[in-house]
Amino acid sequence: MDAASPAVAACSARPLRRRFGRAALKASAAGLAVVILLAGCGENATKSEGRASPAASATSSSGANEGAAERTIAIQDAKGSTEIAGIPERVVVMDYRYVEELVALGIAPVGIADTAGYKKYMDYNPALTDGATDVGKRSEPNLEVIAGLQPDLIIGNVSFMGDNYELLKDIAPTIAFDPFPEGGLNQLEEMEATFRTVAGIFDKQDEAERILKELDEHFAQLKQTLIEHGKDGTEFVLGLLMNGNGNTSAAIKLYTDNAQAPQILQRLGLKAAYRSEEGAGDGSVNTTVESLVALQEADFIYMMMQGQEDVYEKQFKDNSVWQSLTFTKENRAYRMDKYIWMFGGPTTAKVFADTVVDALTNE
Repeated sequence: MDAASPAVAACSARPLRRRFGRAALKASAAGLAVVILLAGCGENATKSEGRASPAASATSSSGANEGAAERTIAIQDAKGSTEIAGIPERVVVMDYRYVEELVALGIAPVGIADTAGYKKYMDYNPALTDGATDVGKRSEPNLEVIAGLQPDLIIGNVSFMGDNYELLKDIAPTIAFDPFPEGGLNQLEEMEATFRTVAGIFDKQDEAERILKELDEHFAQLKQTLIEHGKDGTEFVLGLLMNGNGNTSAAIKLYTDNAQAPQILQRLGLKAAYRSEEGAGDGSVNTTVESLVALQEADFIYMMMQGQEDVYEKQFKDNSVWQSLTFTKENRAYRMDKYIWMFGGPTTAKVFADTVVDALTNE
């Protein structure tokens, strides 16, 4: 998918960085208007123009790598259109995926939501940049800490931002991406499109294209590996075995064909056997082992979360339904050797693909 084309007028002066003291932050939280004066443009840095299409996009008055410091670009996201002047230097990131994407582009955030969660679920990613401040939970950020960092950009996931979006954009221009499009793009295409948009904000388009090209080439190599092992075109079901919390039925989260992880596997030449109109926005369905009866002719690829590695032994190994399934009897249930968070960026996509291919070809 091509990056968006330039289309908005430039502003020669950058907005003054917004500075919040404790009193101003409390006033904002109470719903009072906070007036921000901007230099040059004479207008607010953030404009809401209705919900954007599933693919976030950027438009700019200046060409790539040309006059970047003086440019103004308009970013279309889940909340509408947000103008960003110049190249942001102090970025607060409110979701794991966008932390991953910035680190891949060589950009060091000054603030990150839930650093402990990032380190737990994204331990295969480059280490966090030293000096990044934890700004609270993704859905419950510490607005005072964020304001104290004096960011010139905030990036996050619209589903976590909720009512905090208005408060966050009073601190700095705020981009709210929606990684789970309702129509049009599948989740893998959305990831690629948004990664290009994020790169464009920082004038890193060429770097993003290099990363995505290398990812495609890696997928092609893995596809050849699967061909050599007789797996090309094999139907699969992807699942997460879960602790049933006392439920007598073994619990499973299944991923639908539109979700990012199954889309990756389809690029490797596999075929998704599981489709559902009842899936959550993230492309997953919480169900039980009984639902696998209708899918037992496919290969079953599964993993378990950190801290729940014993769930197979406790709830599946001796389960009569599990034992009766065709893929169990034919040794076509493939356990991934690690849990992969399913909603990351290009680095996550590569690690996930590698882990699945290792499971399928480990004879």
